Amino acid sequence: MSRPTPPGRTARHAARWARHVTRWAWVAWAALVLAADQLSKAAVQARLAVGESVLLAGGWVRLTHLRNSGAAFGLFSGQQALFVVATGAVVALAVLWSCRAAASPASPGRGVSAGLGLASGGAVANLADRLRHGAVVDFIDVRLWPVFNVADAAIVVGVALLAWRLLVGGGRGRAAAGPLPGRGRGGEEQG
Repeated sequence: MSRPTPPGRTARHAARWARHVTRWAWVAWAALVLAADQLSKAAVQARLAVGESVLLAGGWVRLTHLRNSGAAFGLFSGQQALFVVATGAVVALAVLWSCRAAASPASPGRGVSAGLGLASGGAVANLADRLRHGAVVDFIDVRLWPVFNVADAAIVVGVALLAWRLLVGGGRGRAAAGPLPGRGRGGEEQG
């Protein structure tokens, strides 16, 4: 004979599960970025020689196969150790954030999870190139910007999401964490 489920238990369990999934969703985002980046780079390397370019989208976009041993805009060229340490730091921060968030009753928000996943997935994808080829494979050429790749785009979007959440969306989730110190439930000042 089964016992009846106490009222509210299912809702609490569902809320806890949703928080857990949100906290660790960054791993799925990172894996998706890593796979998309590495597959797109493999396709470019199989079809274009380094320096070769083909037109796409009526000339608005080109695929241009380049190798970049530096960071954005060629900065820090040849500094492999710096990139290994920086990538390790990004991934470590994402893991630490997830562990810390696991102890909090408030949901961290999907934007934070997606931002961490995109940024860390992009960093790991570019690190994989550096370790394998000694440089990052770049290929998306819009002519108004330096040639970049899927990982670079993911890093930019991920950092933008994190900045947006930090600067604009920082108050979201406040109700789950309780009232602000010094204020009652209705927002009135407590004396």
